[in-house]
Amino acid sequence: MGRWLQKYLAAPAAIMTMVLLTSCRPVAAVAPAAEETHAGVLPTDPVEAQIANAMSAAPMAVAKDATIMGFPTEGAEMVVLRKGTNEWTCFADWPASPTNDPQCNDSVWTAWTIAFWAGKAPEVTQPGLAYMLQGGDDTSNTDPLPLSRKRARHG
Repeated sequence: MGRWLQKYLAAPAAIMTMVLLTSCRPVAAVAPAAEETHAGVLPTDPVEAQIANAMSAAPMAVAKDATIMGFPTEGAEMVVLRKGTNEWTCFADWPASPTNDPQCNDSVWTAWTIAFWAGKAPEVTQPGLAYMLQGGDDTSNTDPLPLSRKRARHG
C-alpha cells in the first residue's frame, strides 16, 4: 500500500504544493485610506497610493506595464492614472465597497467591467482573465452598483 501511495499520490501532491507556493506572494503595503471605515484607497488619496493599490491586484509581471485606472472624485468617467504598454488594465479599489478590492483585467474583462459599471449588458465573446489578489467584496446581491458604502453594506 505504501508503494502505491508513493507512486500515485507523490506527483499530484508535489504539483499542488508548487502551485500553492507560486501563487502566494506577500501583500504589498498600501498607503492608509483617508477615511477610517474604508479599507482601500479613495479617489482623493495621492495618485501614487492609488497606483500602488491597483497594481497590488496582480502579479508584478502583469501590473508593472498595465494601464492604471482610478475612480473620479466627481462625475462618472474613470481617470487614467498611468498609461500602460501591455494589454492589461488595473483598477484601483472601488470606493463604494467597504473592503480593499482592486482588480487587473485583460482586454476581455476590462470591456466587461466598463460595460457593467455603465449599466450595460456586457458582451463576452471569448474567455478572459482577471486578477484580484487583494480579494473582493460582494457588497450586495440585490444592488451590485450601490451609490454609497452605506447602501453597499446594507443593500
